Amino acid sequence: MGRLYLQLAEAKSFDERVRIANDYFTERIPRVHDHCTIDAVIQHIISRQGCVRIPELASDIGLGLRQFERRFTQDLGISPKLYTRIVRFEAAMRKKAASRCVSWTKIAHELEYHDQMHMVHDFQSLSGESPNSLAPHIDVLSSPTAQI
Repeated sequence: MGRLYLQLAEAKSFDERVRIANDYFTERIPRVHDHCTIDAVIQHIISRQGCVRIPELASDIGLGLRQFERRFTQDLGISPKLYTRIVRFEAAMRKKAASRCVSWTKIAHELEYHDQMHMVHDFQSLSGESPNSLAPHIDVLSSPTAQI
């Protein structure tokens, strides 16, 4: 702002001041837009229960994969891949809590895991436990205060 103030003070005409101000604010518009775009992506990930492809998300908002990953990580503090894994893990826990008789295999397929072992791997890497080990704690883990 200090630089803008000096540039405006040194401007010779009103038209030059308008141009300087327009340039200053125009530079900042994409930054606001980028943040809103990432927020929309996050909402999309949540609505799809983490069942998304990262390259498709990047393409949908017109960014290259690496640029998308950098912006996402900058805004959220974690990578989009890790975020989708967490959202999918939480969705699995909520599905099991909603219907304890449903099998983990069925949940794995509903959440588009390649197979049940991929889901088990996610559970172990995110929680340190297998799905069956977490089963006694499902009520606590899937409570409204534990959700996104």
